[in-house]
Amino acid sequence: AVQLGSEFTISFWVYPTTVPGANQTQQLLELGGGNGIVYDEGVIMSQLDSYRQTPFPSTNQTHVHFTEPNMWHHVVFVADGTTASFYMDNHTVFGYGGASSTRKFTGFSAAGPGLLQFGLNFVGYIDEVKMWTRAVGLEEFTSSHIMFAREVPSQSTG
Repeated sequence: AVQLGSEFTISFWVYPTTVPGANQTQQLLELGGGNGIVYDEGVIMSQLDSYRQTPFPSTNQTHVHFTEPNMWHHVVFVADGTTASFYMDNHTVFGYGGASSTRKFTGFSAAGPGLLQFGLNFVGYIDEVKMWTRAVGLEEFTSSHIMFAREVPSQSTG
């Protein structure tokens, strides 16, 4: 069994082959208690403490970044004990907790997430799953190329 603790990083590549319709949420990463990363209506988003956050929100919160199917996307989830961050395709998507966040995050216990499961009802591929028992920042990923066996897709963010 994997024991991640309250500080951890999980990164993986995902290749959706279909676009789920309304009320057809697919779990990419389940961390217990409904927390994790989901794919819903063509958008990969984080879900923590009952909040869903879509990628690359605009100021009016009406624009979301559609996740292109049939191509690889790099997903990273980082928990540092009091905050959590979600990165996709080399972009900071959203942070939970901390003074600058609009979303609260209670954190994970010292034992770590209550569940660790990949790909529940996901239609597509998940590859190159990597886990650390520490918080790895986006800068470390991009500067060291520790996760870029594939090229990150070039996509509009707005």
